[in-house]
Amino acid sequence: VRGSLGSTGTLQLDELASKATFERGRSDEFKLRAVDVGELSELEVWHDNSGSSPGWRLDFIEVSHPAPDPPPDVPPD
Repeated sequence: VRGSLGSTGTLQLDELASKATFERGRSDEFKLRAVDVGELSELEVWHDNSGSSPGWRLDFIEVSHPAPDPPPDVPPD
């Protein structure tokens, strides 16, 4: 993931995946934490073709940036 403020580097899904992920007819969702890259400019998706059935189809990617936590309440002096 690359953007106006930099890059996340490689984000691997294999450690987040269960045995039932990437199966035909399924939708899989992954939530990753990464540095803020600013305005998104590029996203690269790839795989290493390993495993017994390495083929997969990618239909959609959604990238979101959650709203920051509100500042803690600070009592007046």
